[in-house]
Amino acid sequence: MALNSLEKVIVGFIAVILGVSLLGVVASGALGATQKTFLENELYDLEASGCIEEGTDGGTIDPSDAACNITLTNAATGWKLEDCAIAASSIRIKNTTAGTYADLTESTDYLLWSDNNIVEMLNTTDTRRGDFNDTYISYAYCGDNYLNSA
Repeated sequence: MALNSLEKVIVGFIAVILGVSLLGVVASGALGATQKTFLENELYDLEASGCIEEGTDGGTIDPSDAACNITLTNAATGWKLEDCAIAASSIRIKNTTAGTYADLTESTDYLLWSDNNIVEMLNTTDTRRGDFNDTYISYAYCGDNYLNSA
């Protein structure tokens, strides 16, 4: 059965409408798969982990102690280590004692080992602030559905 001109125009119009409506769905799915996920305030208790040893002035941190090496929860593994390592520019770390926050500085208060996603806490007055010592780490990482655009 052959389609006449009017039927061809109607079928074409329906195809265009369907294509335009699907374009938004495909574009938003692709955008979500190429953007990193930002994790806000992942909590670590340096005192409970054994990183802070009791002493004067809030205690001491021994950077060589494994308890002071924080492995990020969403650490990159496999292909993500090369294609999507957690960048130092995406990490924000703050430390608090009973609600008083101090922003920590890379190379002064902590070191980031991005090849294995470990934050190594260093012995400074901002990292060993006494009782109720909580460290909050915020960072961008690639989820499992991340598409590398390279």
